[in-house]
Amino acid sequence: MLCASALLSGAITPYFIFAQKLFSSYGAKPFLISLIFSIVEISSGIFSLTAQWFLKILSFRALVICTFIGSSVLMVLNLIPSLGLAVFLFFVMMTIPEIADVLIHAYFQKQISSETRASALSFISFVQSAVIGISYAFYGILLDKFTTRFAVALTAIFPLLSAIFAFIALYKMQISVDLEVS
Repeated sequence: MLCASALLSGAITPYFIFAQKLFSSYGAKPFLISLIFSIVEISSGIFSLTAQWFLKILSFRALVICTFIGSSVLMVLNLIPSLGLAVFLFFVMMTIPEIADVLIHAYFQKQISSETRASALSFISFVQSAVIGISYAFYGILLDKFTTRFAVALTAIFPLLSAIFAFIALYKMQISVDLEVS
């Protein structure tokens, strides 16, 4: 699950940063771009607060796998040249994975004993930061060679790999997932 979470962060964090370039490539003005980011940030906060509620609808396993696969599909859909679609995809990419992120962190908290939790969570944060750092370089290389839309679509490999790692961790290794639903 650590690799899955890190790879998703490696796709989403640079996407968030480079979305401004994506919107600019469609001719969006700074006010519109800032408005999009404001709405996304507020919505992400709301989705974070309601993450546990989604466990009433989907199991943890289904939610995580669907989020990772869905994120890949959404990133590829950026190939379709439409500002409206790009804004919609950005909104979904910044809010839905937030639910999975909150639940994955709750999963990590539950799996790690309190004696080693601080060290383990620091290591998890380090791995995520390292993958994010590498993905910034990856984005930069792609943006030097391709259009922003195509670069975003190519980074869909990260959440797809996340789905594979999550599938292995959650199904093949029979990891127990028992998160409380309140």
